[in-house]
Amino acid sequence: MGGILRLCVGQSPAELSTTTARLEWLKSVLSEAAFKQTDLLLLPELFATGYNIGDQIAARAELADGPTALTIATLAKAHNIAIHYGFAETDGNNTFNAAQCFGPMGCA
Repeated sequence: MGGILRLCVGQSPAELSTTTARLEWLKSVLSEAAFKQTDLLLLPELFATGYNIGDQIAARAELADGPTALTIATLAKAHNIAIHYGFAETDGNNTFNAAQCFGPMGCA
């Protein structure tokens, strides 16, 4: 084993109030991260939904393979960067504070 892991920590602007806006922000920063030869982009807890949003969290919760996950997997592959992010996960009945990581090939 050996080598260097290039980690980039990302924090989206707090005023981005929708998942769509947060994903657009992510798209806008990935080219710079790729240019810097980032191996792993680490995004915060509840990146996909926003933090401290009260009852809205359940409404924004998704399955682990939901639309946000599919978008992030596609972006990871397109930019050859692993992306770790937090999201509100649902199993249909319950909501969980979850995280997942997609590798540079777009796989979990």
